[in-house]
Amino acid sequence: HANGNLYLQSDSLILNTLQTGAGVHDNNHCFWRYNKTSVPVEYSAQPIIHGNEVVGAVVTFSDITEALLAEETLRRSQKMDAIGKLTGGIAHDFNNMLSVILGYGELLAAMLSDKPKQASYIHEINNAAERARKLTSKLLTFASRKETFADSTDINQVLRDEQHMLEKTLTAKFHLELDLSDGLWEVWLDKSSLEDAIVNMCINASHAMKDNGRLIIRTRNIHLNASEANSNKLDEGDYVELSIIDNGCGMDKETLQQVFDPFFTTKGDAGTGLGMSQVYGFVKQFNGNIVIDSEPGKGTQIIICFPRNDRSSSQVTKNKTSSLADASSGHETILVVDDESSLRDLAKHILESQNYNVLTANDGNEALKILETQSVDLILTDVIMPNLNGHELVKIVLSRYPDIKIQMVSGYSDETVANIGDGKLYEARLQKPYTAIQLLNSIRHCLDS
Repeated sequence: HANGNLYLQSDSLILNTLQTGAGVHDNNHCFWRYNKTSVPVEYSAQPIIHGNEVVGAVVTFSDITEALLAEETLRRSQKMDAIGKLTGGIAHDFNNMLSVILGYGELLAAMLSDKPKQASYIHEINNAAERARKLTSKLLTFASRKETFADSTDINQVLRDEQHMLEKTLTAKFHLELDLSDGLWEVWLDKSSLEDAIVNMCINASHAMKDNGRLIIRTRNIHLNASEANSNKLDEGDYVELSIIDNGCGMDKETLQQVFDPFFTTKGDAGTGLGMSQVYGFVKQFNGNIVIDSEPGKGTQIIICFPRNDRSSSQVTKNKTSSLADASSGHETILVVDDESSLRDLAKHILESQNYNVLTANDGNEALKILETQSVDLILTDVIMPNLNGHELVKIVLSRYPDIKIQMVSGYSDETVANIGDGKLYEARLQKPYTAIQLLNSIRHCLDS
């Protein structure tokens, strides 16, 4: 039995085959070793019939350890994918609400600049919304849908830049050692997200180690052949491997199975359970893989692989206007397209406060009807909408009205934007939740470009 007990003779499947001539198959059996460890096996018995008499049986036992492991890996992968989609959907809706809170908060702050007491209330509301924005960002990272600014990155340089801060975070109780390979290849990822991931993993390691613990961060170039890549669910090729190794208390199998789950924590009320799920989402977002090797009392090793970069570097410039009073005004006509009435109204109020002429539509079809009779300088359109969505609207506008500028808005990164035929629109999209300043800066930049 799987529980270690022996079968009674009356329960023997082999004996049943010999007695009845019926074949049997079962995958819930174990072989037990002398050291009391077990091997899961798949079992089958088929009768050997001579004339009308059962004269024997062919019995086979197959070790199904690898098959069960692959099955469990698939189940966990499907579970993580489902959780990611659910998380992304929730965060998308939450970002819409945060955009409304932040946008109207800015408008009120500008109106109450001469009333310090009321302005302080707005300040607290905006602070709370900013904290919620950061939480949503973590959820979107897990869902692999966070807005990022990826570029060619030297992981060694990031670690050297972070070393002092990490040493201060770990405190003198722990020893940090950087084992960085010379000539490390660059990778394509968001540097800020990498820094967050490294800090998360190092803090987790510090919680697992006793005083005078040792934390090693190691990098190296590796090449994965077809077999190695397949076992890690990656493509064959060159990778940069980042390892974080501690000599802490380690984790049991049950903890390892849940370590990437959102809101799972071993720290009780002191933990949010978002740290490692955020790391997982970040790694997957940039086509990498993460593996954790750990046993109780033997420490933990986290191994992350990122593909070697084969793209050219890019630079992103930002307008640093910081207040509504400093924001540029305009006279152009802007068509705001969004199925969320609260966001439509918010964008209308913000733009009209700077003297823009604003038209609104609740989806792509209504926007196209307006364009048939109205002259428009710029379209501000959401991506996710019913009927005719933002992608489809942009394709039509680019074809019929090539002189109209377009500013897209997205609640999370959506690779299908790249299929609209103009990569610049994807790069310049405005990310929710946006502030009034961010909206005005984006609109002005788009109109002037």
